[in-house]
Amino acid sequence: MGKYILRRVLLMIPIVLGVATLSFILMKLAPGDPAAAYLGDKATPENVAQLRQAWGLDEPMIIQYLQFLTGLLAGDFGQSFIFQTSVLELLKLRMPATLLLMLVSLVFAVVISVPLSLWVAAKRSAASAIVSRVFAATVQGMPAFFVGTLLILVLG
Repeated sequence: MGKYILRRVLLMIPIVLGVATLSFILMKLAPGDPAAAYLGDKATPENVAQLRQAWGLDEPMIIQYLQFLTGLLAGDFGQSFIFQTSVLELLKLRMPATLLLMLVSLVFAVVISVPLSLWVAAKRSAASAIVSRVFAATVQGMPAFFVGTLLILVLG
């Protein structure tokens, strides 16, 4: 069991590295200049150049990537430009509400799926199995925004 857990933990390393790399690439592929977008209407070429230098955007791409990875490993997720605070602080602030939502959704999933599974197992009929599969496929296929809106309408 210990070997299995160790292997799974070690497999997480390339996955996390891949996700971080993909995130970095997607940020770099986004159109526009972040410094110019941040400055908005006040953007002069001098201000943009100063901000690009302060943020390290004038460095070669590989240096930016290594700084990005080093920051992630150190727990520095950067600054939020909208809220003017650390992203880590924003995560800490919003984590309790997120965990509560996850717990409530898990309880709903268990409350619905366990009785439905027991019903299907007890009936052992093809009709109940088909009904449960159709229900499960329908619910899983619905986009989250649709389910959220539907739940607001039904429960609100």
